[in-house]
Amino acid sequence: MKKIGIAIVALVCSVNLYSQQPERQEHPRMEPQEMAKNTVSKMSEEITLQFAQQDSLTAIFSKFYIEVGKSRETGDYAAIKQLKSDRDAKVKALLSPENYKAYLKFMKKQQDQFRSRRPEGGEGRGGRGGRGRGGFGGQM
Repeated sequence: MKKIGIAIVALVCSVNLYSQQPERQEHPRMEPQEMAKNTVSKMSEEITLQFAQQDSLTAIFSKFYIEVGKSRETGDYAAIKQLKSDRDAKVKALLSPENYKAYLKFMKKQQDQFRSRRPEGGEGRGGRGGRGRGGFGGQM
């Protein structure tokens, strides 16, 4: 009888502790125009851009972020790859070859930083073990 009581107390304590874990807070989404201004501002720190180029890049990125948002809402993730390609073609036409190389380097750095901030695994992606391997890479 004592063992059952201890088991019940342990179960209640573990449920109580689990329920007190802080929930993951979602960051409010920025507007596409604000995201574009931030992107171009960061880019300007690494690439010398004329004011007209900054304005054009802001317009390109605003349109890109709006379209990506629409694609995410509809679940059309394949379209995002084409949107990136279209954006890069417009940027290439705007920048010198030297600045375009710097742009590609900047975008790679941004992508790496974004991926490093994402939680490992992700919902529906199998987590650490991936594909139901129990986190041990299938080796048990």
